[in-house]
This record gives sequence, structure tokens and C-alpha cells, in this order.
Amino acid sequence: MSYSTIMVQLDLDQSNEARLHVAAELATRFDSRLIGIAAGDIQPLYFAEGAVAEAFLEKDRAAIKAQLATMEQDFRRRFKDHSAPVEWRSAPRRPTDFVAQEARSADLIVAGAHRGGIDRLRQVDSGELVLHAGRPLLVVPRQIAALTLKTAIVAW
Repeated sequence: MSYSTIMVQLDLDQSNEARLHVAAELATRFDSRLIGIAAGDIQPLYFAEGAVAEAFLEKDRAAIKAQLATMEQDFRRRFKDHSAPVEWRSAPRRPTDFVAQEARSADLIVAGAHRGGIDRLRQVDSGELVLHAGRPLLVVPRQIAALTLKTAIVAW
């Protein structure tokens, strides 16, 4: 089996090092095109309205855009010498919805595992993503250092 395009999903406000490392290994092994993808949505306000609310929302929106731009720069810098093309996609949207929509561009999605609660505005819910993406999903635990595949669960 070969993967011509691998999509690696990155979370805001989290370490993405493990999944970037695994995606790099796979992309090198299969000489795959690599797509980095990230998204984040603004926190809804329940305590303010009018101009005050708009100021809070605009500040949150600007922070997300700046964080996504920084993530793109880091991603492109990390994979500048990759043999196959590298692409970046990001949007100020709910991450799970955005990745599921863009998943048709990939043969495999590499995402992260989360313990406890998930911030659905900043992180992808891998359980929900596997149901909506229509693509294979490799969920990488945060503490992994290399892809050894001694234990793997394949489900459909």
C-alpha cells in the first residue's frame, strides 16, 4: 500500500511534535506529498454584547490568525527540504469540521490523541473525525518518539 498524499493535522495550543515526526517518517517512506492543516474558532461570548463583545471577538480572531500564520511558517520551515510538494491549509473554523471537509485531498490523515476533555474550538476530536472524514486516520499519542507499529488497531 502506498500513500501519495498525507495530511497532518495540527492543534492550536498543543504540542504537535509527535505527529509531525510520524508524518515526516511516513512521507519520506512513501515519497508522499504532505499537507499540513490547522484550524481554530473564536470563543462564543455569553457575558457581553454590542461593541464590547465585538472587541473581544476581534481580539480572539486576530490571535487565531496570528497563531495559524506562525504554525504555517514553522511547518514550511520544517519540511522545506522534503522531496515531494508541501502544502498548508488553515481556517478560522472549528477544527474537526475543517479537517473533515479537506480530508478528500489526502490518502491518510495523521492526527493527535487527547486525554480528557477536548477543546472543540482548538483541537480535533479524532473520534468524530474518523466518522466524518471518509479517509484512514492514524492517531498518534503525544509521547511517541518514532513509528514502530508494534501495536496497531485497524477498524472499519
